[in-house]
Amino acid sequence: MFVVKNARAMAALVIAEAVVVLVYVIDSVRTAGELADWTTGLRIALVVAALVVAVITYAAWSHRNTVHTICAMLLGLLGGAALVAAVSTGGSGEVYGSAPMALVGTLATVAAVVVSQIAMSRSQEAPR
Repeated sequence: MFVVKNARAMAALVIAEAVVVLVYVIDSVRTAGELADWTTGLRIALVVAALVVAVITYAAWSHRNTVHTICAMLLGLLGGAALVAAVSTGGSGEVYGSAPMALVGTLATVAAVVVSQIAMSRSQEAPR
């Protein structure tokens, strides 16, 4: 049962990570005018993906208190907060209001997923 939950959580984390990176790349490549019709949908997808990463990493930490799960949880919360802050300050036709905050949020979210994968692969690590 524990392996199935880890597999589902990891799949959700990887999908959420892909959404975060994809939205960042789309926003970097396109201009504000080209994204005007997609802005709201991209913002919603980004916030949901950041929420998924933050919730799963927090839940993993609450069940298994190890160094890796603590790091993943902190990175997930930091990434989610940074992405929500970047999205909430965006003007009309923009996904992000602050490009540096979007970069920090994207990198923290990717790092949270990577560290969470490391934590899930080390099942015999002693809790703290």
